[in-house]
Amino acid sequence: MSTRVWLILIAPPAVIVLIAMALNYWLDVFTLSGSGLKDISPETLVATSAPMVALGYFLTSKPVLSYRPWGDLVRAVTESAIAPLFHAKTLLPILLVSISAGVSEELLFRAIMQPKFGLLGAAVIFALAHCANAFMFFVVLFIGLYLGFLLREYQNLWIAIIAHSVLDFVVFARFRRDLIRPM
Repeated sequence: MSTRVWLILIAPPAVIVLIAMALNYWLDVFTLSGSGLKDISPETLVATSAPMVALGYFLTSKPVLSYRPWGDLVRAVTESAIAPLFHAKTLLPILLVSISAGVSEELLFRAIMQPKFGLLGAAVIFALAHCANAFMFFVVLFIGLYLGFLLREYQNLWIAIIAHSVLDFVVFARFRRDLIRPM
């Protein structure tokens, strides 16, 4: 992979993790102790990730992509920001981006911001950080509320990380398919 692709893969999540670490230093809300991956049953992973798979398929379906503000945004992002990842022969770069986004964003928004600003506050900040238009704001707000609910319900950040990563992977993999076979 080219240097540009590796920068796309590594730089944004690294910056987000640094921001999360700095915020945690000042806010002192998150520790790395507690539940881990071993504490999550396979049934819980399937049950919490399945809605993200369904949402990913819905957001990349032809009827939704034909909604002009969303479809135009998807095309612009696909062509400019992450197209190099979609031209790889394997899904590995997309998997890496999905995992790094899930880890870094959930660390920042759920582990750091949610204890300080509450579920709704963290979800709104999450939506504003991803906001490109009003439609996307509300879609991402819903996603943020769901991921925040998962953390609150299960008290395990890994569940939110995995659900977030699954959603990103489904969406990016379907965008890749549509880039190869135009929308």
